[in-house]
Amino acid sequence: MTEKNPIPFDAAILIGGRSRRMGRDKAMIALDGEPLWRRQARLARDVGARRVLLSVRPGQDFAAAGFDCVDDAQPDLGPLSGIASALAACRSSHLLVLAVDMPALTADILDTLIARCEPGFGAIPHTCDGAQPLAAVYTVDCLAPARCRLGEGVLSVRAWAAECLRSGHCVRWDVPDAHAPLFSNWNFPEDIEPDQRT
Repeated sequence: MTEKNPIPFDAAILIGGRSRRMGRDKAMIALDGEPLWRRQARLARDVGARRVLLSVRPGQDFAAAGFDCVDDAQPDLGPLSGIASALAACRSSHLLVLAVDMPALTADILDTLIARCEPGFGAIPHTCDGAQPLAAVYTVDCLAPARCRLGEGVLSVRAWAAECLRSGHCVRWDVPDAHAPLFSNWNFPEDIEPDQRT
């Protein structure tokens, strides 16, 4: 919680994916000498997260790095499972969720996102590509619909995020077109900046 961001929030970095399309663990790809997982964790702390959780799959261990790790309650069900587990472990009213593979995000854009939140609701960015639910802020009230969808086998994060908007647990933030590239992600080897392809 900072002067810029007066709501109390934890953060969760989603690093439990299998990175099949990338062909190697995206969390460990270095940008300017820093692994992506550590970069996102630092970014979350920079914008005032009270606690940074690492959402991991079974077998991943980052405890030695000084972070709290949260195992996916239901492994291999995609990011919604990781988000649900992180919401269950959240000690604040809000949770900032950051995918590990969105290296263009900045503290300024996250400050702008968090500033749209208030007690009782979070915020989900929308760009010309649609909702960006893996760089968003949710309230702990979003946990129940996440668990419900997982129980039904409905794993779409965007569908769950749309439900959070309809219920009033989150508000929509339309990102200015000039800032939309900050929400790009790395899924394939060709997405990585040329000087990072090592």
